[in-house]
Amino acid sequence: MRHTFKEERRASARHAVRLVCDRQGAAPFGGLGSMVAQVVGENCPKFVKNLSLPDAPVITGTSKEVFDYYGLNAAGIAQSAKVLLTRTEKGQNA
Repeated sequence: MRHTFKEERRASARHAVRLVCDRQGAAPFGGLGSMVAQVVGENCPKFVKNLSLPDAPVITGTSKEVFDYYGLNAAGIAQSAKVLLTRTEKGQNA
């Protein structure tokens, strides 16, 4: 069987990756978040968390204000990742 460099990288990622966090600036359904979940699920089954705006009316403001409010800024994403990693280590659903 012939292996390519890309296949080897994908195989090593299967063991190294514990969680995938996808951040998008839109509603959680469809789009990039769904595509990431599908690709990860097919190729490297791991917990996937889509960090996105709620599927409801959102506050008004600048992009920075909105993302800060919903925790979609750098600090919020880092905090979400820490919480999710702790939960996956304990065997809880992400």
